[in-house]
Amino acid sequence: MTLSSNPVLRDLHPLVGTWKIEVQFPGPAGTTAQGTATIAWSEDRAFLAIRSSMAWEGPGRTVAVVGRDDQGSNYSVLYADDRGVSRVYQMSYANGIWRQWREAPSFWQRFTGELDATGAVITAMWENSPDGREWQKDFDLTYRREQ
Repeated sequence: MTLSSNPVLRDLHPLVGTWKIEVQFPGPAGTTAQGTATIAWSEDRAFLAIRSSMAWEGPGRTVAVVGRDDQGSNYSVLYADDRGVSRVYQMSYANGIWRQWREAPSFWQRFTGELDATGAVITAMWENSPDGREWQKDFDLTYRREQ
């Protein structure tokens, strides 16, 4: 199969690039971590691949593949990391707002990021919940475009 690009992924183009990441953990210590993310089209532009590398106590390396059913409005994200964790998230991206979420028994997660008007900075955060009712912040992230 040869594709010039997968038309259902067209909306994700603003996320494509190389990004520096800074993670800010909650609490009085103000701990931070640094890393990088590369968001790029896969072979034949059929999917979007998100790869990250972080220097911290969480997952050091992650990879996610993003695709979408041509009849659906949300994307699916297949995620894996170097700890052996594998997850499936739902995702949306519209008007500069990037969301991912997962509703798993006793460990719900959600991510919200906003791309600024220049397309150079994404301000984001991850949260978790045991039941989808009460949420707590895991950490804040700032993505700064390198290219």
